[in-house]
Order: sequence, then C-alpha cells, then structure tokens
Amino acid sequence: MMLIIPYIAFFAVLPDFLHFEDLRTFSHSMIGLTILVLMALVVLHFLFKIRRAQVLIASVAAGAHLGADWLFGHFFPLYPFSSRYESLNSFNTYIDIQAEIVIFSVAFVVFMIIFLSARTIRRSTELSNSEKWNVVILILPFLGMELLEAAYFLQNMATVGLGVSRMVLLIIFLTTILGSVILLRSVISRRR
Repeated sequence: MMLIIPYIAFFAVLPDFLHFEDLRTFSHSMIGLTILVLMALVVLHFLFKIRRAQVLIASVAAGAHLGADWLFGHFFPLYPFSSRYESLNSFNTYIDIQAEIVIFSVAFVVFMIIFLSARTIRRSTELSNSEKWNVVILILPFLGMELLEAAYFLQNMATVGLGVSRMVLLIIFLTTILGSVILLRSVISRRR
C-alpha cells in the first residue's frame, strides 16, 4: 500500500515536469508520454527492482493525466506525426472548473484516505531501505510540483479573486502538500 501512493503521485504529474512550450507538446502526447514513462520506469527498475503492479499503476496514473487534459484542456495524440491537438472543450469555462473540482475532490478524498491513514504510516516501518528511498525519490518531485502549482494558483487567484470553487482547489492543493510532507516525514524518520 505504501508504495502505491508515490507511484500514483509522481506519474500523475509526470507530464507537467516538461510543461514548457514544445516540451509540453511532447509530454502531452501519447508517444512522448510513453517515452517519459518508460524512461522513468527503467531508471526506477534499475534503482529499486520495481514490480509489475508498480508499472501498471504508473502507466494508469500517467494516462489519467492525458485523459484529464483531454477533458479540461488539450493534448496532442499523434505528435510528432501531427501537431493537431484534441480537446473536448475550452479550458477555464465555469463548467470546466466545476467538473475539475468534482474529479479532483473524488481523487483527493481517496488519495488522502490512503495517504494519511495511520495504518499506511505505520507500514512505513515495514519497508526496506530501498523501498523507503523509492518513496522519497518519487514524493520529493511530486511535492515540488505541488508547491509550484499552488504558487501559480495563488498568483492567479490574486488577479481573479477567490470564490468558492477556487477555495476548494486551494484546500486540495494545501492538503496534498501537507499529506506529502507527512508521508516523507514518516518514511525519513524511520529510515535510520
């Protein structure tokens, strides 16, 4: 259970690590994301001898990111063969933000129940040193990305105002950050 969380967290935000101009097009395409996932999994397997279940979880989490971008933004399914993007609708409409809050809220509740469960934290003592390093190596970049996204979100909120929808998203960001810190602390404090 403890190793599921970092794989979901890291691979769900993996495409956003390359969220800059043409790199975003690459990371938000099926071929580009497949290459990124395979590269990350090869490194993780070399370091930690990951299991098939972790490969499956990583693949589903990364694919879910593209699915969400298809719903709330756009992605480039056939890049580099085509620069045409697919999108169900334009992002940032009121309906999109409401739908995003519902999806984030459901995912958030499930994620935080696992994340903060006392049983999960206690199980960190059962992890080998290699597995503990696996958790740390995956959660640290996720935490960094969440901090950057929260800062960007706060910057945008300063110009457009708070509102109920934005407040819910802010609470989700802050709680996810807190959960990451608690998970890291539980693993690091038991590494010795």
